[in-house]
Amino acid sequence: MRVVLLFDLLLCHCVSGVQGQSCYRVTYTKRTICVLKGSTVDISCTVGYYYTTSSFWFRSDKSTPEDLTTDPGYAGRVEYTGTYRGLVTLRITDLREEDSAEYRFTFKTDNFEWGHSLPGTTLSVTGNTTLYDTTVNHNELQEKIY
Repeated sequence: MRVVLLFDLLLCHCVSGVQGQSCYRVTYTKRTICVLKGSTVDISCTVGYYYTTSSFWFRSDKSTPEDLTTDPGYAGRVEYTGTYRGLVTLRITDLREEDSAEYRFTFKTDNFEWGHSLPGTTLSVTGNTTLYDTTVNHNELQEKIY
């Protein structure tokens, strides 16, 4: 079973300069999903910023955001696809109950860092074979970064 979850980001970062003003936005819908142990999940976002110095997915329950691709608990089970401008997807395979957490995407540029303070996508992994649709749209969030 593969579950796909999308959330949209619209980043607003306005910069005045010689070439004028450019503005990007991030819109984002908080969601909760429930999936079966052993399955695969895709969690995606759309990024509208073209230049980043780094970007990664992380669990919000860690004291310091850690790139999931370097976390030993996810070794061989995590993959990122997409580009820095457009759809960016986190795929976790062979889901375990301990993967239940809130996942967030972050990126940095030379001027700012985005994504640490907003709520992310909550993943609930269960061993039960009976699943109910638990996708919930909570709040539409917008964040302006200046």
